Amino acid sequence: MSGRRSLSIPVPGGDLAVELNGPDPDRADTVVILLHGFAANGVAWRLVTSRLPDGVLSIAPDLRGRGASASLPGPYGMAAHADDVVAVLDALGVRRATIVGHSAGAFVATTAAERHPDRVTGVVLVDGGVPFDAPADIEAALDHVVGEELDRLRRRFASLDDALASWRSHPAFAAVGRWNEVVEAHALHDLGGSPPVLGSRADEGAVRFDATELLTDPGVAGAVERLRVPAELLRVDRGPFDDPVPLVPAMSAFAVEARVASLRVVTVPGLNHHTIVLHPQGADAVAASIRRVLAFTPG
Repeated sequence: MSGRRSLSIPVPGGDLAVELNGPDPDRADTVVILLHGFAANGVAWRLVTSRLPDGVLSIAPDLRGRGASASLPGPYGMAAHADDVVAVLDALGVRRATIVGHSAGAFVATTAAERHPDRVTGVVLVDGGVPFDAPADIEAALDHVVGEELDRLRRRFASLDDALASWRSHPAFAAVGRWNEVVEAHALHDLGGSPPVLGSRADEGAVRFDATELLTDPGVAGAVERLRVPAELLRVDRGPFDDPVPLVPAMSAFAVEARVASLRVVTVPGLNHHTIVLHPQGADAVAASIRRVLAFTPG
């Protein structure tokens, strides 16, 4: 079988929702698993997966507490998500895979490479995975990193049109040409409830827990420093609000590159933290990075 299809895969506490694209695992030349950001979902990867070569099986889960996996209980945190990734690989009969992570998903990728080195052949980090500076005020730091996401999770809408209008007005997508069918599909997949009470399915506690861990646990946030597999870090110069304050500053990215022999940093111009995945130009760059990492990993 090929093409896009959905599965539910047993993990501790319930089932993890997973979207597959490409050949069945036993027919795939290679496998790539793609991990979304703090409060996103696996649909965000559709532009990227549509650009991968024939023979590549892509696996895009809704991480625990998000999307169609929103009902999965804790524990949350990078280790729990990394172990869920391995549970998905086990269920599909996949021995090893390249892991791609965007934003918080990049930290899951580095954690998986550290916890399960025999299962990870390469890593692509998309505007994430670089440790944050230790904050003096955790609540203020949370507000900076995921404050807008937490606000979004609390909003309620009377109709699908109202919900989509809220997404369309987001600065990351407001400019001409940034809205597309995958941005819309991702927004719709996030929604739960029914009119006149619609809202995000993502669990606020899960998002808050993951962000707090990355801000307060240097061992988890710094897993990139211990990468030993071929890896690329893609970064952009604009933040989540299309603002000129990137989540991965160039100085931080290139400092990590200097310390990690297997890591290469690539800056992608003209995009922000969201459009690096949810815009055709960004998807082209991510898919190209995946192909480069695959070229340096065993089949």
